[in-house]
Amino acid sequence: MGRERTQRLQGQAIVRRHDPDFRNFVEAVVQRGAVGNRLTPDHRIVGEVPISIAERLRYPQLSAAFRSESERSDTVCVVTAEAPSPEALRAAARTGWSIMRFSDEEGLRAIGASRRKRIPPLPSDILMPELNRLGRNRGLAVRGVDPRDVIRIPVPIYDHWSQQFGSSELVAAVRWYRSSINRFHELGISSGVAAIPASLFLHAERQGDEAAHYLRHADQVDTPTAGALAKRTADLRASWSEPAYGASRIMLEDGKLPVRVGPVAREEVAAQKFFTIDGDVTAVLLFSSRLFYVWARAMLTRSPSWSSRFSITRTFETFPLPEQFLVSSDGDGGRSSLRAPPNSRELKSLTERFDEYQLSFGDGRDRKESVNDHVRETEEVLLRMIGLTSGATDLDLLERLIEMNRTAGT
Repeated sequence: MGRERTQRLQGQAIVRRHDPDFRNFVEAVVQRGAVGNRLTPDHRIVGEVPISIAERLRYPQLSAAFRSESERSDTVCVVTAEAPSPEALRAAARTGWSIMRFSDEEGLRAIGASRRKRIPPLPSDILMPELNRLGRNRGLAVRGVDPRDVIRIPVPIYDHWSQQFGSSELVAAVRWYRSSINRFHELGISSGVAAIPASLFLHAERQGDEAAHYLRHADQVDTPTAGALAKRTADLRASWSEPAYGASRIMLEDGKLPVRVGPVAREEVAAQKFFTIDGDVTAVLLFSSRLFYVWARAMLTRSPSWSSRFSITRTFETFPLPEQFLVSSDGDGGRSSLRAPPNSRELKSLTERFDEYQLSFGDGRDRKESVNDHVRETEEVLLRMIGLTSGATDLDLLERLIEMNRTAGT
């Protein structure tokens, strides 16, 4: 229907019942398709999907059971059109099967692997139930600064600028822009880039600050246009604030698994691809543990247009912290911090050995074994806190964390 003239178009539509041939589709995916020809064509569809598993699926007709013909394995895997729920995973685990979505390339490549993996790992794509956002976690994790909200200054320019305008509030506001994770025993400011809030620069420029005028005309320094608005003011304010007394700041990379945790010095701010958390040593132990790894992996936000990502609301605010940990809201910039209670003997033992644990990375076989012992002991302590033993599978752990989330939200 045009404004100046009207044109009528006639067409015909045919509607018919959709009867997908999912088995043939999935066979092509497993053997030749989405996994990029990385599998040998020795997989065959076997029988029907058991009722105990099918009744846990929303679309059971869009599923097929595979068995590898390889002599190394007798594993049966159910491949579906949907991400399996924890209930479907448990139904499959009871029969010793695995289950995954057809787009789960990592899991599909494992079909036919050695039988030494008696317990199949969790798939990378899981349909999680509706979860509670826990008020206790609010302000604990903060995303790094948006690069559009800061002005980054190379070291050579910074050195001359800071010496010339040392009394300016802009120089006093400088933080070092950290875009990589260090190990704890390598802690040091080595980013080579200084940063100041763009909003502070614009304010100083309006006040006639000579330091701002210098940056405006400096080479290799991108400055915002007058009137530009900050993109993520809350993250900027939280990143520029200092940790509360007795706490330090750690960082972990968005979507990166296994989780790797590193320190953020008080003179630094983290780049946007990181999340930062304040707390004592127990924050490092918890967020580098299997508890958070299993949770973060199950809660990944996935999209075909970008890599897997964590989320403040989905990953961190739903994560059920063990009750033995304390969360204090005494930080600036709306930040909270995670602490160990003063009367926890188990956590105290782990924190007292923390420096030795971090410093022993890569320093010989004996030290590596010491690290592994500390990791195992940490995992056992954390699992006991949530009512599990060291023999708990990742599925046991995920189910327990889901239960804790629901209980904490009531």
